Amino acid sequence: MRICQGVYMRPIKTRFGFRALWVENALTSLSKLWRETIVPCGGAAANYLGLTTQNPVRAIYLTSGPIGGYTSAH
Repeated sequence: MRICQGVYMRPIKTRFGFRALWVENALTSLSKLWRETIVPCGGAAANYLGLTTQNPVRAIYLTSGPIGGYTSAH
């Protein structure tokens, strides 16, 4: 499963079949690997803060690194 350009993750096998990793777990691992801060932006940030109950279809994340932002590939 593709996360961003050049970064892939393996699905997790459960008793019901394969599923994707939780996005938060993948972002935590990437943050440690790249030594960057990765935070949600826009609607996802508002949802995490409890300001809205709506969830964005595609979450956008900002980073402290040179790339500037990632879009989750759901």
